[in-house]
Amino acid sequence: MPIIPSTQALYHSDFNTKLILAHQLHQQDGEALHALPLIRQGLATMERQVQLLAEQMASLDLGPLCSRCALKSGGGCCSLYMADENDAVLLLINLLAGCRLDIQKDDGFECYFLGPLGCVLRFKPMFCLNYNCHAITVHTDGAILSSYMTASAQLLQSQWQVEILILAYLRGVK
Repeated sequence: MPIIPSTQALYHSDFNTKLILAHQLHQQDGEALHALPLIRQGLATMERQVQLLAEQMASLDLGPLCSRCALKSGGGCCSLYMADENDAVLLLINLLAGCRLDIQKDDGFECYFLGPLGCVLRFKPMFCLNYNCHAITVHTDGAILSSYMTASAQLLQSQWQVEILILAYLRGVK
């Protein structure tokens, strides 16, 4: 029998429940979701936007900055609390994009998805894309920071559009 998850389960359950649900939905509906042209187009757009955002982050030299902070006790912005910012739909989107959702850390302090080279998620929660700490904002030229923030916002908008398509599919509005 197909899984038709509740909003509670998709968004407000604990991390492990959301991760299991995302895997179940991927197994149950992954092929059908990939067959939908709008979802394929959305994923392709998001891939281009992730590349653009990665280039923006590189131009700001955020990789080393964020990695150093993540190594601090508690994981900096990448604390365990951030794992719960993921919902089952976003995790499903990552699975649809071919991302493996293996838990990288389980130390009780850092995000489960914080690997040795940073976050293993292809598409990240809103907080992770929107938050810019003082270390980022104070050392970054305004025009470059604005370009980076625009790239983040565009990716978030695309993620939301794909999420809406997935929810419509799951609710039977095909």
